[in-house]
Amino acid sequence: GRLCGGGVTLLAPRVADTKVWADDGARTPAEWMSRATGAPIGQTIGMLATAPRASLRGLEERARAVRDAARPEETEARYRAAHAGRDLSTWVDTDGAGRLRRRRIVRPRRHRLRNQR
Repeated sequence: GRLCGGGVTLLAPRVADTKVWADDGARTPAEWMSRATGAPIGQTIGMLATAPRASLRGLEERARAVRDAARPEETEARYRAAHAGRDLSTWVDTDGAGRLRRRRIVRPRRHRLRNQR
């Protein structure tokens, strides 16, 4: 559902540019998309307006959030494994400079707030 909707949003500008919608008898790209996807015309107008702002990274983040919500046990297991692998090292290099290396876990803000209550 959401992932497919994101893909349609990303492809919307290409549909408008190709003019396939006009060849198919639609008056506007939004009308053609509405018929092709079964979505209401208002929604397809929104998709076309949103498409320039959509990014592949945003789509990936939303897909990850949906996956994580569907499988909370796997998400927690992945977090625990990463948490166990965190590291903090300090040393003095050959030039006498102090060095610091760390590996830490960064959770999405929403997740941190939920667990801190």
